[in-house]
Amino acid sequence: MTKQKQLHNEFLEKLQEIIQKNLEKPDFSIVQICIEMNISRAQLHRKVKAATGFSTSLLIRHVRMEQAKKLLETTDFNVSEIAYQIGVSSPQNFSKYFIEAYGLSPSAYRKQRGTPLAETTAEAAPVIVVPDVSDATPEPFKSKRQSAVRWGLLVLVCLLIGTFIVSVQEKKRAVSSSIPTTSAEAFQEVMLGKQLLEKRTQESLRESMEAFDRAIQLDSTYSDAYLGKASGLNLLVNLQYSSAERQDLRQAEQLALLAIKHNTSNAQAYAVLGNIYRDQYRWQEALTVYQIALKLQPQDALTNYWYSLTLRSIGDLEQALQYHRLAYELDPAYPVIAGGYIYTAIFANRFDLADTLLQLATPNFQQSFLYPNVMGLLYLAKEQYEPALAHFDTCLTMNPRYRSVQVSRIFCLGKIGNRQAVKDFLASLDTTRAEDCLAAAAAHAGLGQIEQGMTYLQAAADKGKIPEYLLFDFCYAPLQTHPAFHNILQAYGLQPMQ
Repeated sequence: MTKQKQLHNEFLEKLQEIIQKNLEKPDFSIVQICIEMNISRAQLHRKVKAATGFSTSLLIRHVRMEQAKKLLETTDFNVSEIAYQIGVSSPQNFSKYFIEAYGLSPSAYRKQRGTPLAETTAEAAPVIVVPDVSDATPEPFKSKRQSAVRWGLLVLVCLLIGTFIVSVQEKKRAVSSSIPTTSAEAFQEVMLGKQLLEKRTQESLRESMEAFDRAIQLDSTYSDAYLGKASGLNLLVNLQYSSAERQDLRQAEQLALLAIKHNTSNAQAYAVLGNIYRDQYRWQEALTVYQIALKLQPQDALTNYWYSLTLRSIGDLEQALQYHRLAYELDPAYPVIAGGYIYTAIFANRFDLADTLLQLATPNFQQSFLYPNVMGLLYLAKEQYEPALAHFDTCLTMNPRYRSVQVSRIFCLGKIGNRQAVKDFLASLDTTRAEDCLAAAAAHAGLGQIEQGMTYLQAAADKGKIPEYLLFDFCYAPLQTHPAFHNILQAYGLQPMQ
């Protein structure tokens, strides 16, 4: 077992122990978990989110519901008595939570299990609305099918950490249609893969895909395993680590579609498919599948963040800021989300907002290579090239293969007049590759050589590649006055900014 897996298991075991011993206390809270585990609320949220996909409060509730289910199966306590035994002070709330988790009221579940039912309190089932995903509008809703899938994930986590007294076979019968995998080993590989994805380095992405491959081998119907590998391939392209972008994007698309095939309610699969379409410049398709994802899971931080990136790419900065803000409010501790919000604020000339967000930066974000990158971008936007260069150098020390920062750095060197460094950089490029053509375009733009810069930008466009944020990227801003620039925008379905 790797050290990372061991730490992951130790965290889950400790969490299980704390929840189990406090299960009957109605006032048991996340604060108590944080104190006993010596962890901040944000860190706890991050770890539980990575392990389950849901919040800590929902995990606690689910453990309570599973204990309630056992009591319904094995005792003749009435609904009110069971509610109090699991730490839910209101029998009405207990009935509501149970229906949301399993699609049945406690009394109906007990009857279905064939156990005589003692006197119960009145139970009113909430109305459950089934979403019409063809109406792709990102608004909150509740779906019975979605609920089953969401809670099924939590069932699996609780199986793994040993919180339930009922046997594994009984659990499988109760929720067999919801559990995403019956293989604990496959689940652990997916959790490891997700943790590695968050690091965003080339090495961690490669390692994550190996973990997802192992999960697929263990369970060939595991939707999240296909989704994880699709995410890894997409990030390789998005972070400019890939040497075969088209091939990687095609494979990522196939994997995302397989994830959807094995679980049509997998909101993250639609969201990752949107990322793939965005990287293929299929703007409308990207927006549509993001909206489906938001229909299925409107409060998912990453989906809101990814949707905002596409809005940013097509020039809708106002809406992009709205969705960035929502993503940030949902998960302020995630470095990628914080960094993306600051990027958009800078592109929108909202330097005040960018400064505020940098002041609020969490230690997790400050330790990421994204922090010096956004600092460098802020100075670049203000045309303060020397401090920008210093921050880009720091970023590259932390992540030497971050291609877009290499480009930003060489642009700054051109702007401060270091022509030899730019010349050496240009000599190192292989301009038969689209990515190197883009780097050459930015290098010439930094020197003020507009014609040469446009020649390489056009060459990259002809090879099927343009900068991710061509409308706003400061490294290509000097080229926007050239007539051919607008032709490239038109060819890629973009409109010039007014």
